[in-house]
Amino acid sequence: MTDGLVYLDNAATTFPKPPGVLREMVETYARLGVSPGRGSHDLAMQADDLVSRTRALVARFFGAPDPERVVFGANATDALNTVIQGLVRPGDHVVATRLEHNSVLRPLHHLAESGVITYDLAPFDGRGFVDPDAVAALIRPKTRAVVMTHASNVLGTIQPLAAIGRVCADHGIPIIVDAAQGAGQVPIDMTELGIAALAFTGHEFAEGATTILDELARRRARASFFLTGDFLRRPEFAPIVRRIVAEGHYLGPHSDKHLLYCAWESRAKTLVTRDELRHDLEDNLQELARFGVAREQTRYWLPAYEWYNADITSWSAALGLTLINFTPGTRSNADYTGERDPNFVSSRVIVDSILGREERGPDGLNGFLLLLHIGAGPGRTDPMHARFGELLDRLADRGYRFVRVDELLR
Repeated sequence: MTDGLVYLDNAATTFPKPPGVLREMVETYARLGVSPGRGSHDLAMQADDLVSRTRALVARFFGAPDPERVVFGANATDALNTVIQGLVRPGDHVVATRLEHNSVLRPLHHLAESGVITYDLAPFDGRGFVDPDAVAALIRPKTRAVVMTHASNVLGTIQPLAAIGRVCADHGIPIIVDAAQGAGQVPIDMTELGIAALAFTGHEFAEGATTILDELARRRARASFFLTGDFLRRPEFAPIVRRIVAEGHYLGPHSDKHLLYCAWESRAKTLVTRDELRHDLEDNLQELARFGVAREQTRYWLPAYEWYNADITSWSAALGLTLINFTPGTRSNADYTGERDPNFVSSRVIVDSILGREERGPDGLNGFLLLLHIGAGPGRTDPMHARFGELLDRLADRGYRFVRVDELLR
């Protein structure tokens, strides 16, 4: 029973679990609850493919060089024990810090008590940070590895991984990082930081779609989502899509295969035939139908890349679909750009541009279609969804109401 419960142990594990996570776990076991990699029958192959795709997603998210080195353990404690006890040899020395969780301190203590290794703990300063020079001072000729936390679950301080990683690289020593408290919240690139092993658990962070839907639900607001067929086909996204439908948002097509319909350099040059466009949209509509979105409910669609011409507009109209696009005048559609992109626009600048346009326009943002992406991927460490609630509140304070596209354009 959780009625009246105030849960304060989120540093250990998040509770209650997000409904989407619970649904996906149950449905995955119901659909693919077989052993991956142990058989050649269809279900085993599908399960193995799901595991492989998940490895690739995790590796890309954390900048890991090889998806085949992504290992699934029971939790972060299990992962850290596996790495530490699998790496050290008799006579080795290990450097850790006084901020470590028991998942690091206990195996080190056990190995030292057993006479296998010795270890030292680097101190932290009055602000809760470990000085890279303090780590360097503890390194010996027999130091096998440096093991340290990314973010303290007691103090909340985020440690200077880049600087400590350079110390380790200078000494030719691997750094093992306990990222249980920071993974998914603070950007981590294993290749850039020189991290040899990264341990984290998947129960302590969410991603953009959940945040967006939570903020909308909190304000009883409605929005419109346009998703590709490829997105809709991915089983890991099914809980998101079902929640979009269940909570009353508009769901429409965005191209089945995210095709570029006309040339970037010459918009008048159409890159698909009329028949190819029809097949692309019909396939996208079929995927929407799997989630209970009937064809007659789908009047509006958003082209891939938000790039189209007169051919695409007229051909889709003949299919009973009205092409729409975002209203120009703000920079909301730039939320997909990453920090390394030459056209990068920060979330703060995006919010300011939207509010600035509202102040300058004769009708404010009345009737505007603001485009935000459901996710930008690991290339953007400044996610717009982190400011989405703030944006909704500030616009609501100015008298705006958020509606579905079919309500706005009826």
